[in-house]
Amino acid sequence: MILLGLNLLFSIVPFCFGNDTGKDITPAKVHQVGIGVGNLHHNDVSTSIEYIVSNTDEWGSPLLIDTSHASQNEHLIAKAISKGRAAYDDKKKKGGMRNKKSDNSGENDGDDATDTITIVTKVWYTHLGYNRTIISVEDSLLELSQGERNPDGTPALPPYMKVIVLIHWPRCSEEVEWMHCKDEENAVSDHTKQFGPSPLDFVPDGKTPDPWMESYLALQDLYINEKIHGIGVSNFDSREMEQLFSFATHGPHVYQGNIWQYFFDIPLMKILHEKKVAYMAYNSLNGILKGKEKAPKAFAELQAVGRELGPEAIRQLKGAGHLQELLSKDDKDVADELAVTYEPATILLSWLTRGGVNVIPRPSSHEHIVANSPNFVFSVPNMLELNGGLFAQRVNLAARSLLAREDLDSRNGQNPEQSVIANFANKIEGAVKVFWVHSETGEEHEASIAIPPGSNTQIHTHPGHEFVVRDLNGNKIGTGRHKVSASYGEKEEFSVEL
Repeated sequence: MILLGLNLLFSIVPFCFGNDTGKDITPAKVHQVGIGVGNLHHNDVSTSIEYIVSNTDEWGSPLLIDTSHASQNEHLIAKAISKGRAAYDDKKKKGGMRNKKSDNSGENDGDDATDTITIVTKVWYTHLGYNRTIISVEDSLLELSQGERNPDGTPALPPYMKVIVLIHWPRCSEEVEWMHCKDEENAVSDHTKQFGPSPLDFVPDGKTPDPWMESYLALQDLYINEKIHGIGVSNFDSREMEQLFSFATHGPHVYQGNIWQYFFDIPLMKILHEKKVAYMAYNSLNGILKGKEKAPKAFAELQAVGRELGPEAIRQLKGAGHLQELLSKDDKDVADELAVTYEPATILLSWLTRGGVNVIPRPSSHEHIVANSPNFVFSVPNMLELNGGLFAQRVNLAARSLLAREDLDSRNGQNPEQSVIANFANKIEGAVKVFWVHSETGEEHEASIAIPPGSNTQIHTHPGHEFVVRDLNGNKIGTGRHKVSASYGEKEEFSVEL
């Protein structure tokens, strides 16, 4: 591989390929509640961020912003932060800020949304490979620094900004409908192409590292040399995570994935838990709440929890007598306190963050920004501690049903007749894994561990769910998908053959 000899970042990074410099480097803190602006309209990106930063007392915690280089909005983020900080400072001078810190946030460290702002951005799959990744990161840092450079030519990030960089996808796949691998590669600049080969040219031979591996080494070197403040990956499966941990000397500090994985991808979540990697979920609200039409009882269960939680917290924390005393008073303030109802979105965010998940909901309006802020999310009573944890169990069951688009049974809160058992028998010579295919996005999520030749595995699933099978190199086995046609309580056999 030809290493870059450019100015700017490239002249600073010694290309040590993961060799530790001996320095004890602490990654940037990943705050539990942030905002995701990667897919927002550019106007909404600017107005949302400026609003949060200029009204930091309503937010209540250092700000976390998730985006990607492919979203082409990093410069807008930087400008909006600058404008918001200026407006915030102006309000403080005029005495218009309360300077209120959230007493409810378990992560409050005395800072507000303007003291430290953490940006999570990502390297797109067109820039996989060591040199291409370096170019992508430099472009991102220049956008976030609004073109400002240090005397040595490197991007001059403002002192309050911390940047964490992830690999967005491990590869581009023509089998994914929305990925246009060849067209996107053709659109890559000639400048980038001259310094790194196309990741599409990579052919596994057992010796040459996958382009994403070289990308991770590039991120690792940038982190070791303190050009960025944290590193990680997104949309990797458990096999790729195992490969990553086999050579990484730093991180990953963050894993970002679809909320589906938190509920159903047990092998992946086990690895992240054991390695103490922060799990950041995208699609955390939309992915669950979009299922309310097919699972109305599950959605109603979230609404019921939102109504019952406040009074139950008063009863358990202050006693039943205190609750009865409040109920007996003809007082509007007391009535308002007892009438606090938490929306399903807030219930989900509170439950997820209490479970250690980092959430980045999309800021759709000023009202939603406030409702999804750390101030408000951490004000929700802890469902794990109330009523023996039953509130948390109810939310767990409802969220799973909404994600699976299968409603709760009205009698006992369980899915009707539990599930379909799909038995996959491996009849080829190599080991394989089974992946569930999301019906709306086409994304694949690992649903089994490796199945040795001649062995089988059973997966509890639902009618209509579809699966694909891949070997351990990621190659698809067979031409189509395996669709579950059995009914609840039944078993269906699938034969894995070439």
